[in-house]
Amino acid sequence: MKPEPTFEQIQRRRFIRRRITLILALLLIGSGGVVLAIPPDTPMDTVIPRGFIGIGLLLAGLFCAMLNRTTH
Repeated sequence: MKPEPTFEQIQRRRFIRRRITLILALLLIGSGGVVLAIPPDTPMDTVIPRGFIGIGLLLAGLFCAMLNRTTH
């Protein structure tokens, strides 16, 4: 039988979970920016999917960052 976690242990777990979520959000936003950096000579059949994927990654990163700030 496990003992109940102390208040400090709960606070530490929350802190670690918030840091991981924030790092994940920043990685998603950064990868969205990289995907959206399309060279001018790219064919049109690859530009549109990359645009949608890049916007999707940016929105997912924004959602993770907002979720991180609103779950205090």
